[in-house]
Amino acid sequence: MRRLLPLIALLATPVAAQDNSSAVLQAIDVARYAYNQGDLDTMMSYYDDMAFLIPPGERILIGSDIIAEYYADAMSDGFEDLRLDPFDVRDVGDTGVVAVVDMTLRQDGALVGARLLQVWKVQDGQPLIQREMLQVISVEDATEL
Repeated sequence: MRRLLPLIALLATPVAAQDNSSAVLQAIDVARYAYNQGDLDTMMSYYDDMAFLIPPGERILIGSDIIAEYYADAMSDGFEDLRLDPFDVRDVGDTGVVAVVDMTLRQDGALVGARLLQVWKVQDGQPLIQREMLQVISVEDATEL
């Protein structure tokens, strides 16, 4: 029986990791919906209190309150119709998940394409963003699309 314990533990690890990835994918979808509904509180419930956001061309924002201000400004500046397309979600260790997410938003007739790199920690089934980096990829005239 002692010989089977390490094997059982090894076989159980991918299931836990898969649950972490699933929890993060669900959180990404709920956060997208919340942003589009103007529900900043729900969106921010997925950020750790000491999360970092690295926005393009700006200083690093530290703390969920500061990050909430950044996204509130984006909402008030007319960035809308958020779409998130996670294309690479990988488990890291027992509780970590790294996600690369393609993102698009519309603002004043422009379609903004960006990419997010997110580091999540899943604790007791609750996924929280620890670090997030935002890179703008393209800005196109959406009236021609």
